Order: sequence, then structure tokens, then C-alpha cells
Amino acid sequence: MFGTAEGPELEWKERLPQHDRAAATLCAFANGNGGSLFIGVRNDGSVCGVREPDDVATRLRDLARTRIEPSLTIQTLEHGVDGAVVVEARVRPRRGEPCAVVASRDARRVYVREGSSSRPASPAEVKALRARASAGTPSAAERRVLEALRRLGAAPLRDVAEALNIGERTARRQLVALIDRGLVLEREDRRFWLTPRGIARMAGSRGGTR
Repeated sequence: MFGTAEGPELEWKERLPQHDRAAATLCAFANGNGGSLFIGVRNDGSVCGVREPDDVATRLRDLARTRIEPSLTIQTLEHGVDGAVVVEARVRPRRGEPCAVVASRDARRVYVREGSSSRPASPAEVKALRARASAGTPSAAERRVLEALRRLGAAPLRDVAEALNIGERTARRQLVALIDRGLVLEREDRRFWLTPRGIARMAGSRGGTR
């Protein structure tokens, strides 16, 4: 078995996917907290390897450079496992303008990670990604909101206010400020949840206070 389970920062593929799908995965990693795409690993985590690892690595680097805007510089690694070779494409999180996959007719589509899959970002998510560069270190009150959302998951305003023991008006004001900074998103069903950047900011602020 190879590594841990797939998730927001990890994906396995038995062979190199079609160009658009591979580019979408790399793009989604860059728009989140980074991640690694492993080629030569089955869905159950067992290793099958690839026959031409150098070619696979070259094609992945070319995809990141030519099919994604702004282009990505990724790190490709080759791992020997049980006599087979697995290729890893390691992506760092991108700062500033979110990257997008360029499809036919110059159509651009921003991708994000949801669990262990990559999907097109909604307009609200694209807005949140664009706002992330201006997000500074959360205040103590903002960290309480982020921590509450981490515990609750996607939650309505009422539940957030109750978890914080504050009024709904105060809770909404704090949530809106975090939305403007790209740390929280309000879904179409009026529930609030953490963006990937919000999760990263919360983790970073905890680490800085130790």
C-alpha cells in the first residue's frame, strides 16, 4: 500500500489522466494548500508503477506550464517502490490571482479541491480566492469564528452565533469580514464554511502562538 488515503492534498492515478483532468488536479492543488499527484498508484493504494517515468514527469511539467494560467512550476519526483517507479508531481500553494486551466477556444476555468476530487470553482469561490492575498493574520475574535466553523463544518448563521455565544448580528458582521478576506464562504444555502485559505490561516495562527 502507498501512503495515506486520498484527500484535499493527495491524489493517486494508475496512469497519467487525460490532459484536462491532470491539469485540473494540479490547478486545484495550487489554488488550495498545495498537494501531490502520484502516477502509478491504483485507487486502493497499491503500486503498479509507470513504464516511462521520465516521459510522464516531462508531460506533467509541460501541462503545468502550458495548460495552466498563470503557469505553474511543479516539482516532479520518481519513487522506487517494490521494483516499480511512481512519479510524483508536487504542487505548492499559489499566492495572489488564482490559476485556471486553459481549455479549447481559450476558455479558462478555475478549479478547487473538494475532498479527494477536483471540481470547477463557483463564482463565490473564485472571489474568495482572489481576496486571499489581502488576508492578514486573524484577530483573536476572528480566530474564534474560524475555529467554530472548523468544528461545525458548513453551518447556518444561527449555529455559528450559538457556538460563539454572541448575537446573530455580531456573528454576521464577523463572518462578512472574513468573507471579504477570502477565509470564509457563504454557500447558496446560506451556510458558512471555511475556504482552503481559511483552514491554512487558522493553522498558521495556531502555530505562531505556541
